[in-house]
Amino acid sequence: MDDRDLQLLRRLRDESTPSVEEVAAARRMLNAEIQKEISAASRSRLRRPQLAALAAAAVVVVAFVFSFVGQLVRPAPVTAALTEIAAVVEARVPPLPVAGEGVYVRSVRSDLVQLAAEDVPGAEGQLFSFRLPQTREVWIRADGSRLLRAEVGQPEFFDSIDAELFARAGLSEVFGVGDVELIDFAPPEVEFDVSALPLEPTALRAALLTEAGTSEDPETATLMRMAGIVLRESSAGPELRSAVVEMLAELGDDLEIVTEDGSILEVATEYRVGDITRLRSLTFDVATGALVAEALIAVDVTDDFGVLPGTPIIEATYSIPTPAPLP
Repeated sequence: MDDRDLQLLRRLRDESTPSVEEVAAARRMLNAEIQKEISAASRSRLRRPQLAALAAAAVVVVAFVFSFVGQLVRPAPVTAALTEIAAVVEARVPPLPVAGEGVYVRSVRSDLVQLAAEDVPGAEGQLFSFRLPQTREVWIRADGSRLLRAEVGQPEFFDSIDAELFARAGLSEVFGVGDVELIDFAPPEVEFDVSALPLEPTALRAALLTEAGTSEDPETATLMRMAGIVLRESSAGPELRSAVVEMLAELGDDLEIVTEDGSILEVATEYRVGDITRLRSLTFDVATGALVAEALIAVDVTDDFGVLPGTPIIEATYSIPTPAPLP
């Protein structure tokens, strides 16, 4: 067993992992029983029943050792599930656009927007809250550039009177409700150049944390957020996408499975920032490994937060990337 084996075992271990001393003891027992059998077989006076007994003892010890090794390499459920997704991503032939085409992704995203109530005449409390949806269509060309068509939808309000207050304050114009933009972006097409990211999971983790900068979120939540940036609407190839999912798999019990039904896998982490408990999740299509949804939900809030517990702060769905003609 070389260092790579040990790294794999450490990466996949669960809470029932035996200690190094236990594994070493099991191996010593196995080696001792094998040596006894070899020595016994070389002595002509050894009777067949004795050979059979020693062979049985060796089988018991082998089973004991394999039981330990089985415990050692059995991954946590979320690790196993994400490792399978990573394998699907790496094996899948990526969609390749030709001239006049781009890899097309359609998304619908809704963000929680909160304004100081004093800035919205007639609003009560401390905050005026609403959800603002946006439909995005992205065509990613072979050179990494992309064409974006974005349309701001009608706000979703938490109180029937809020729609009137929103209109009276002229906020439709402020937030561009109904506006459609067509923007051409040169590479890099996301917040940073994904082509510069390393593929080795540990180095990738460090690089993403560096790109994230200072954050009040814990490390796991930050890595989830950065994984979403790399996986959605970007030109990242299958090797990098697979490495990102492998990096998430290494988080192990820091993540939990929310949904696993044969068609999608949703994983999440729950954490607290200030007085608010949040749940950040990523959802993958099992057949293709594509990121198909992500969300950030206010699980537990204070009275002055302005919305009820369980309200999504960010909620987005994505189509599976496929080549399509440019508009």
